[in-house]
Amino acid sequence: MNNVGRGTKGFTLIELMIAMAVSGIVMAGIYAAYEMQVKSQITNQALVDMQQEMRAAMLILEQDLRMAGYDPTENAGAEISEIRANSVAFSMDAAGGNTDGIDNDNDGVVDEADEAGFPDGDLDDGNEVIRYVHATDADGTPYLGRSMGGGAVSPVAYNIDALNFVFLNEDGNPTGDRTQIRAVAVTMVGRSGTDVPVLFFKQEDNTVYRNQQGDVILAAPNDNFRRMMLSTVVKCRNL
Repeated sequence: MNNVGRGTKGFTLIELMIAMAVSGIVMAGIYAAYEMQVKSQITNQALVDMQQEMRAAMLILEQDLRMAGYDPTENAGAEISEIRANSVAFSMDAAGGNTDGIDNDNDGVVDEADEAGFPDGDLDDGNEVIRYVHATDADGTPYLGRSMGGGAVSPVAYNIDALNFVFLNEDGNPTGDRTQIRAVAVTMVGRSGTDVPVLFFKQEDNTVYRNQQGDVILAAPNDNFRRMMLSTVVKCRNL
């Protein structure tokens, strides 16, 4: 009877050890699946944030650049004044006039404060001289910067690793003559945040980023950031 009792106890202990081993394997599988889900969530959120910020920044830049040279009175001298690979400055006569003697919003009141402004023949208003530049803040974070009226540069989008402008003539060829510019090819490379999260999928970025003309604008970073590149050609309809 004692032998049987000891055998029964021994068998129960073995079962317990097996059960613990199986449970450990199951828990390891559950944790691996959970870790994978966390990685996917962090990665996807970082990519979505990057895409939204870059697209918004490109949209703002495009809208401004399309107005370059807008000068309906032909008295303001609006133009593209700076053309560099990573910066551009331009002007437009888009505001300043507020008394045209017309009820522009059809509410029965002429020349009221809430009516849209209109060109006044000069470039003295604060939003009529605009400059975009690729800059870096005090922490070393690169960004797309914008200034108005010769004021300080303000960030439009952070974590922009490259910003490139190519100025095109009416034939679509690059030109360095400001008077011949009819369009601007813009290329922007952004990255997903200022650091790589602990659970981020490790994927080395060894891509060489080039603009639409094939010129290198960002050498292979060889790091674990995720990046995306946006390119567009903005037709300057006022030049």
